[in-house]
Amino acid sequence: MYKAAKLVAGCALLALLVLMLDWRATLAAVTGAEWRWVAAALVISVIGVVVSAEKWRGLLEDSLIRVGLPLAARLYWIGIFFSNFLPTSVGGDAVRLVLTPAPGRLQFVAGTILIERLTGFVVLLALSGIGLTLGPSLYPGEAVGHGMTLLVLVLTGATALVITIPAPLGRLLAGLIGRLPAILRRPIAAAQRLTTTLARQVSRRRSVARALLLSLPFYGTVLLAQYWCLRAVGVEVELGQVLMVGATIQLVGSLPISLNGLGLAEGAFVALYSALGAPPELAFAASLLRRLVDLINSAFGGLVWLLSRKGEAGGGEPSAQHCSSAHEFMPVGGRR
Repeated sequence: MYKAAKLVAGCALLALLVLMLDWRATLAAVTGAEWRWVAAALVISVIGVVVSAEKWRGLLEDSLIRVGLPLAARLYWIGIFFSNFLPTSVGGDAVRLVLTPAPGRLQFVAGTILIERLTGFVVLLALSGIGLTLGPSLYPGEAVGHGMTLLVLVLTGATALVITIPAPLGRLLAGLIGRLPAILRRPIAAAQRLTTTLARQVSRRRSVARALLLSLPFYGTVLLAQYWCLRAVGVEVELGQVLMVGATIQLVGSLPISLNGLGLAEGAFVALYSALGAPPELAFAASLLRRLVDLINSAFGGLVWLLSRKGEAGGGEPSAQHCSSAHEFMPVGGRR
């Protein structure tokens, strides 16, 4: 029901953009785009997945789970395919969790996925904050700038709480398990194991620092993809301006209002780049091309998943259809 509500919200936001803008001009810009720039955006997005996979692989290795980069990239692509094309109650992160070959160590895999997400979000908040601080005049109006600054501060506080709370929460849950009814002990015990694992991984500063550093080139690929999609429809925007406002667009798109940021990211794209002088219809066209690039990139994961299923009969990785067991260890869903 929640997923359906988010899908409806996303479609409503997109419909609002279509009604507000000249959709014919937007369609003409999309069909007349310079596809070499779109291809460049796709290539850099593929590189971004590889960077993220390497970041996750390092976290897995720190937890004594040996996974090579080719397998990590394959699992990462399968995960984003499920997130973008099959937005069920399972989610891409849960699929990635179950398909990772680490028997008996699911809570450690879950912890690495959470750390991978959290470190990426921390860097996204930092980049957004830097853009708001160094380029406040690039944002459409003082009220928008203040609102985005408040959003960054609130999310920073919430993220800091998530990072610091696992250790005391794990101790609290450990003390509660013996006092709870039997029906509640298993899920609470699973939550306690996960919080303890997460606290242990957060305390590994070298591993976390590596993940934070690798998040920087990843977001570099994200911002370059935005820039090239704008160039594809003829928007002459400076790369420095994209570096200042692009992270904020990603941040807005990550808010849990619509499914995979549908309509939300496009609206932020139009609002911010229009303020930089881009015609709104062209900014909307660029945002749609950016969405198309993301979908094509994640579609590679579907192909990888289909190929991996053919190998299951030979004793390969577990099928994603058993991923419901992942709910024992972690919440699901969410993009990079």
